[in-house]
Amino acid sequence: MNKIILKTKFGSHLYGTNTINSDLDYKSIYLPEIKDILVGKDDVYKSVNISNKTDKNNKSDKDVIEEESYTLQKYLNLLIEGQTVAIDMLFSNSNFWEISSDLWLELQNNRQKFITKKLKTFVYYCKNQANKYGFKGSRLNSANKFFNFLNSKNEFDKLINFESELKEYCDENISIGTSNGIKAITVCGKTFLYTTPIHYIMNSLRKFIENYGDRANLAAKNIGVDFKACSHFLRACYEIQELIETKDLKFPLKDCEFLKEIKEGRIEYKDLEKIMEKTLDDTLKIFINADLPEVSDFDKDGFILKAYNF
Repeated sequence: MNKIILKTKFGSHLYGTNTINSDLDYKSIYLPEIKDILVGKDDVYKSVNISNKTDKNNKSDKDVIEEESYTLQKYLNLLIEGQTVAIDMLFSNSNFWEISSDLWLELQNNRQKFITKKLKTFVYYCKNQANKYGFKGSRLNSANKFFNFLNSKNEFDKLINFESELKEYCDENISIGTSNGIKAITVCGKTFLYTTPIHYIMNSLRKFIENYGDRANLAAKNIGVDFKACSHFLRACYEIQELIETKDLKFPLKDCEFLKEIKEGRIEYKDLEKIMEKTLDDTLKIFINADLPEVSDFDKDGFILKAYNF
């Protein structure tokens, strides 16, 4: 039988943002048996999902219980990579645990070793959410600026013909680099090779600008806003800030009541947009200026061998 190292409440019940309709999420870690690994019955880098939900297409509610279980090997990889799920599990506390072990306590005692530059996965998540909701007005400005530049050129020309002019358009949303070894420019997350015709780039940017405007107009009326996703965005930002500034992370989160207000749509998006933009800017500054090691020096292999009594 596999040894359970940890089983903890997760999601909204861990963060403190659960409501009467929230489902119950668990995360767990187990140690697969050596014989199962040796004969190929168990994959040490897998996770297993269990749910009592009868129709997976239906939205989860208070009657749904779901659990995701990782092998110790898989979990440690996620932890060293700085993945948010692994970090949140690591900083959970005994109030949320249903099963724990000496192995888990030993790992928890080393939790500060995982506060590294790898937390950039949190940052990437936040930036991707910002891109999705388009609240960074600078993105639209950058896209419009570059679109107007292209509009002054022959639509059948290629970027490579204006290489010397491209640098002046670089900013936080536009950068020059390579893609598969070929020079390219990235505009608001969209990458175009220098060999791409102008008209193709303009069509792509035109759609981006139009969609951006539509989202902004709908959001201004609180239409089409995923407030739950907005609360996740701010939660991730707050977690990064707390991890870097205190070298710790407390659950339930200190901002859980505010996050719950957002999750339930009790804050107008026009006000929320300003909060999210400032919070992202603050988070990026804190992360960039943080004196963190590049990677964890935790002895993963040694810990796994110890778990198997080697």
